[in-house]
Amino acid sequence: MSGYLLDPFRPFFHEPSLVAFLNGPYGDLRQLEGSTPLDHSRIDLGINIKDVMMGGTSEARKATRTLRRKLAELKKETPPAEPIVSEVLGVELKAGELEEFGVMGSLLERSAREARSQVRKPPRGAFAAYYLRCGGSRSGLTRLPTELLARYISERLDIIDLAFGLNDEPVADHGYQPRFAAELLRHLPKTPNRYKDALYRLALGKKRSGRIDAQRLLKGAQGLLPRLEKSLNAKGKDERVQAAACLGRSGNKSAGKMLAARIAKEKNVEVKNICIAALRALGEEVTGFGLDRAALVEEARTGLGKPLPEQRAFLADLDLPDLFFDDGSPAPLELAPWLVRYAADMGLPSRNELLNLRLIHLDESSQLALARVVLEGWVRHDTLMWKELTFERHRPLFEPEMYQLYLSIHEIGARWYRHRYVPGKPPKTPTEHAADISPDEVKEFLRGKTTWGRYVSSSYDAKGALALCCTLPASDIRKTLRFYLKDHSGRGPQIKALMSLLADCPGKTPIKEFTRIASTQKQKSLKQHAIDLLDDLSHPYSPAVEEQGAAPYADTD
Repeated sequence: MSGYLLDPFRPFFHEPSLVAFLNGPYGDLRQLEGSTPLDHSRIDLGINIKDVMMGGTSEARKATRTLRRKLAELKKETPPAEPIVSEVLGVELKAGELEEFGVMGSLLERSAREARSQVRKPPRGAFAAYYLRCGGSRSGLTRLPTELLARYISERLDIIDLAFGLNDEPVADHGYQPRFAAELLRHLPKTPNRYKDALYRLALGKKRSGRIDAQRLLKGAQGLLPRLEKSLNAKGKDERVQAAACLGRSGNKSAGKMLAARIAKEKNVEVKNICIAALRALGEEVTGFGLDRAALVEEARTGLGKPLPEQRAFLADLDLPDLFFDDGSPAPLELAPWLVRYAADMGLPSRNELLNLRLIHLDESSQLALARVVLEGWVRHDTLMWKELTFERHRPLFEPEMYQLYLSIHEIGARWYRHRYVPGKPPKTPTEHAADISPDEVKEFLRGKTTWGRYVSSSYDAKGALALCCTLPASDIRKTLRFYLKDHSGRGPQIKALMSLLADCPGKTPIKEFTRIASTQKQKSLKQHAIDLLDDLSHPYSPAVEEQGAAPYADTD
């Protein structure tokens, strides 16, 4: 199979003009290595697909720098490649739209020998470097010509077989990652049927990476619903969660009965929440799974008996507004603190369906007022810094044992370490220095000598309370997110929670903001999170939209 196209792809790729070009003197760069052009010849783009499967390595980063340097040198001597690319491949590329492909086109436009002299041997991992630098297939590979990329991948399915473990070779010998294989399969017009079992394991696996891609690739696969129904009733919570998510992306209306039956007997709130989200994605009515007003009030009165955990105790100090029901009647005073506690306990900063079914009983102004108070309090508590504190005014914020440490050091004299011997005078004892030091000076000394960091506390354990802020305008959430990115960039988990919250907002604001973060952010984790959210927004959790971009499933192997 290696090196040859499979029959399902033959009509799609073997067009006379493309084959003639690729087998011509400028088309197949493998001729530089002495290869003989074949009817099914591989395309060598100066990239190594094996490095793609292995993911980011130090070699890939080195290849990035080498590739950039060589491409910069080559671009100075080569004309733009857009004309020949557009003519041969039928793809309209704007000048400078894709640096790597433009230079590759310039190489194809010139003689093979001259190209060989300019770029002697493409650096190993060049494709991996480009792939990772562009944030993976979600933002980089999709800009390549479809025919060229799909043919390149389809002729190297033996590598994907290794990644999915379809061969006997141990994984330790090659290190290929199934999640990268799933991303590459997204660019084929059809998914080979032999990958169905491997994709199913990836879609319901314990690792988060690759799940969504595998779930989308499984859409339309035969015999999927019976397997998902079995997983939906499994003992493991994670397996039930991913099975419900896969059913929501399946677009099959018959999955609604399975999800409704699971909700009726499910006790875990996380599983119940994802089942309701899957039902909503299938177009089913979900309001019946919420509480009526009387049950909500009773739940609020009985749920406030236990004290909040220490990490979320600051939520009890929020100055919450008075709430009103959708008919204008005032809500009980217990309802606002209960909603805050309920959201914080669930720990979902976005897509909290169970919380949304409770918020629908409130009028719009009450929802906005509650959201603003929660967001301001959450940010204020999370960004409070030690340098903003004074010892006496914020004394309750200091941990009791640390306060006692301050006092003890103050009593014995904490400035003795600064003592310098003065000629002709006897050295002072620590006690003699005690009168010269204040508690604030001790605090400054300890702050410089300990590993407390810059912040007094963290609001990350209460990130679930952010789900109450989903009713705020997207501009307000974006303002808070940019405030964190500018002044508190070290709060990575909190920034990701705010990004997830922004993704729930309607309109184009989330897409524009995530595009900006993905293109300008230097922190890899934040950049990748923005790319993941962009990919999720471009393929929403909705069967009606996914039908447009889903790749058909191949019945043949």
